[in-house]
Amino acid sequence: MFRNVAVFLFHVSGYLLNLIGLAGIPDDVESWGRYMKLLHGYVNDPTIYLSLILVGTLLIAYTGSIWISDFRLKHAGGISGREFEARLQHWDRIEKFTVWQTAWLWHGLEPQESKSPTEGTPAYPAFRWLQECLKRGDFKDAAKVNNSWSWTILSRQELIDHALKTGERPKFLFSENRSAFRRLIQKILDFRDVNFNEAEKWQSMSRFEYQVDQYLREQNGESDQEKSFDVAMLAARFGGDKFEDRWKRKNALIRNLMWLGEYEAIGRRLKNNLCFEYERIPAWQWEFIEISFPGLKYINECFQDVRVRRNPKLERAHGAG
Repeated sequence: MFRNVAVFLFHVSGYLLNLIGLAGIPDDVESWGRYMKLLHGYVNDPTIYLSLILVGTLLIAYTGSIWISDFRLKHAGGISGREFEARLQHWDRIEKFTVWQTAWLWHGLEPQESKSPTEGTPAYPAFRWLQECLKRGDFKDAAKVNNSWSWTILSRQELIDHALKTGERPKFLFSENRSAFRRLIQKILDFRDVNFNEAEKWQSMSRFEYQVDQYLREQNGESDQEKSFDVAMLAARFGGDKFEDRWKRKNALIRNLMWLGEYEAIGRRLKNNLCFEYERIPAWQWEFIEISFPGLKYINECFQDVRVRRNPKLERAHGAG
């Protein structure tokens, strides 16, 4: 993407240099505007305007040749003859991929037949990298098929999680990366500012709920035997008023702690049944959030893998005090 933008800027610069150079050629500039007369005064030396025209023409020719070359390569399958741009919109409907398909798609290339060698294409290093990740156990429960990693099946969610952990954002998994404009809008509107690996240091929501529940039980002076039960399970199973009341009080306490800023929460918004980056859940939203298993519901949106931590600003303030 950066290469394309740079080529475009150089191409435009070529035209600008040509225009500036041409402004130095004519001597009769009485009919020109004030700014063009000023520009003519700077570049009316033949050495200057001829140099500008020459450099501008070279930039236009060079960048134009790059675009023509790229166009030819794209339609001829690249240097290897096997590199064709993937039709990603068709792959968006696929939920599971073999490793050899993933290697091609990771670089935005249409997967070639599995027997086709990947050597000499961007898919080859991607395939080797995925193999190493599989051997390290980065994909839980993944196993060889017919004694080969090539046919190992990986789900779209597994690949998204792996990409986020490694700092990669391939276009076939992250559709917003297919457009520079969409990427810009995403950065402006999103609350995402929590690194995927950093989120592991936050406490799970289930653990936090358990601690809040324990606090409420202690306040009620309940026995150790009662503490061994999960309140949510009992409330759902028996529907007893005692458990139902405690369940409501626990959720109300959690919402208040979040709304007052005592704690912070992050979660992965569910989109088309897939979870992506961790997003901060603003304190003001907690007034409308429904706490449910296995995540949170906010109006028509769901957050899963919710994590919590004490507000670090408050911790520092308490520490200073």
